[in-house]
Parts: sequence; structure tokens; C-alpha cells
Amino acid sequence: MKIAFLCGSLEPGRDGVGDYVRQLALELRRQGQQTVAIALKDQYITEVVVLPLLLIKEALPVLRLPAKWPAFRRFRQAHQWLEEFQPSWISIQFVPYSFHQKGLPVTLGEKIIRLAHNRQIHLMMHECWIGNEPGTTLKRQLISCLQKKLINRLISYIHPSVIHTHLPVYQASLQRLGWHALPLPLFSNIPVSQNPLLETETSQRIFRIGIFSQISFNSPFITFLIAFITQLIQYPHSYQIEILLIGGEPAKMSVIKSELEIILNLRGQVRYTGFIEPIKLSDALQGCQLGITTVPRNGLGKSGSVAAFLAHGIPVAAPYIHPEAISTDIGFFSANLRSAILTEPDIASYQNTKIAAQKAKNIITLSKIARTFLIDISNK
Repeated sequence: MKIAFLCGSLEPGRDGVGDYVRQLALELRRQGQQTVAIALKDQYITEVVVLPLLLIKEALPVLRLPAKWPAFRRFRQAHQWLEEFQPSWISIQFVPYSFHQKGLPVTLGEKIIRLAHNRQIHLMMHECWIGNEPGTTLKRQLISCLQKKLINRLISYIHPSVIHTHLPVYQASLQRLGWHALPLPLFSNIPVSQNPLLETETSQRIFRIGIFSQISFNSPFITFLIAFITQLIQYPHSYQIEILLIGGEPAKMSVIKSELEIILNLRGQVRYTGFIEPIKLSDALQGCQLGITTVPRNGLGKSGSVAAFLAHGIPVAAPYIHPEAISTDIGFFSANLRSAILTEPDIASYQNTKIAAQKAKNIITLSKIARTFLIDISNK
């Protein structure tokens, strides 16, 4: 099968959807398919970047078109490349702001139809319209309404054979517009190290809580940490508590480190990894007993950091509840993945999520998700 992935940008390490496309497309090549990737509006380049159409499994052919080019020039070159590749499927990796600066890609549908040229279309809804929760500004409410109408128009226009999404809340939103989206979990972009560093007897008595750099301080996050750490200190096994800050810009993380040490009364017990390569990052994740995130509970399924913890068999605490959601809305289609999420700062509940996380880690492997993708589009 020949599949062309279309997204906004393909700058490695700078665009989450672009990194997703690269990994999924390469995995599909390893599984015997032919894939290419096209960045239709790449903000990170000023001249076109081309990696040629080769039949090497380990090399993904890529066409990156600079955002500064006028739309007609970008789509004309993309069309020429697709005509050379002759894909059977066009996969649109959709995020509103990837294709328009204000998240309002009015003419995208017409352009996609001309590119597809009667080929089957797959639509991956990485994001839908922005939230319109109570208390938001009139401008945000207006943008939300416009995005909703434009997305409905886009889907009506391109009429995709298959729609995928990571989140139940997105599936429900699309369902209300009359569109059925299939679940496709997000895989981790951090390969699992097969030979993690052996822990010493001393380190086995450490309870290490991992926090990725995208963290934002809010009341539920701090309240949860204080309550959980209090229980750990009182626990019979007498754990030593350690907070591990993972990645991020040093100046920012230094401030977070200092604030956590004061708020949690953990002076000298908050560590920062700095930038580390993927293998060492995997080792660091496997050395944690728990991850914690401030991603809204109903949005967990589209968080790369949450996927990274779960792929390593580490349960994740998710104390923050979106204003429009209820506490039981956990952003996964899989009950096994939902069971690996800690929602209360309770040791007994943690023990259950710890067991569940070990069972759940095989659900979100890249190879398995790529096979699910293939099965879903092959059935059309």
C-alpha cells in the first residue's frame, strides 16, 4: 500500500504532529508499506527541503514546503510530488493551526480535493476546535464557533473514507456533527530501553515522581502532590521521596525546582535531568514509580508525556479536571489505559494503577498502533 502523509511542519523535535508522522510513516515502511510525508506549510524553513523518493525502508521520503511561499506554489509542488509517487491513500494529519495562523483554514478542503485527485482520504483529527467553556472571552467563543463550522465543512468536502482520533471527547464532538471517528491511540516517541540501569538497594527505597517540562502549576496539581507525599512519608516502608524534573529549558526548570522544594518541603530532593538522549531518558522514566501531569484528565490520550510514562509501565497521576468535563472522564478509549491513571492521592489506589500500568504498556506500542492504522484503512 502507498500512503502519503500530509501535515503542517516536519521540523524534527519542534513539531509534535510532524514527529508523529515521521515515526508512523517509518514504522509502516518497516511493515512493508510505501510511505512519504509532505509538510504543506512548514514554519521552520525558508527554502524547499526534499528527501527523494527512494525504496529504502529506513529512509522516509520527505517534501517540506516553506510557509512563506504562496499557497498556490506550495500545493502545486505537492501535487507534482504526489503524481510521481502515486499513492493509494492521502492521510491528512489535521491540526487547525498547522494550516492557518489563526486556526481558520477556510480553503483547505478545496486544496486537499485537488491534491487527492480521486484517491482515498484518511483524516487524523489530532485536534478539533478550541474549547468554549464558561468564562472564555467573546473572541475565543467566536473562534471556537468558526472552527467547528470549518471542520464540519472540511469533512463534508473531502469526505474521508476513514477518520481517526486520539480522544473520546473528540470522537463525541465529531459524532454530534454526524461523523464517525475510529479510535487510534497515541504512541510514545521515546523508545523503551531494553537494558535499564540496575537500581541499587538504596534506590529501591526511593519513591521517585517524574514530571515533564510542560508542567504548569495549578491548585489541583499542588494539592495532589502534597496529599500523596504526606501519605508516602507516613507509609510503613519509610520511602525517601524524590521529584525528577525531566527535560526542558534549564532556566525555567531551575525556577520550578526551587518552587517545588519550598512548596513540598523537599529541599535537596528535587532533581533535574537537563537534556538527555532518548536511551537515557527511557532509563530515567523506568526509574520512576509515578508520573504526574497537569494535562486535563479528559485530554490525556493526546499527551506525548503521558504516553511516554505509560509505554514504560509507569502509572500517571492526573489531578486536573477540565471545567467542561467530569472527574470520571479519562481521555482514553481503552479501559486498561484508564486503569493506569491515578485520580486520587491514595496509596492503595496507586498500587492498583501500578499493576494496571504494567498490563497497559503493550497497548500503545508504535508497531501495534501502525497495524491498527493499516487494518482500519484496509477495511475500506
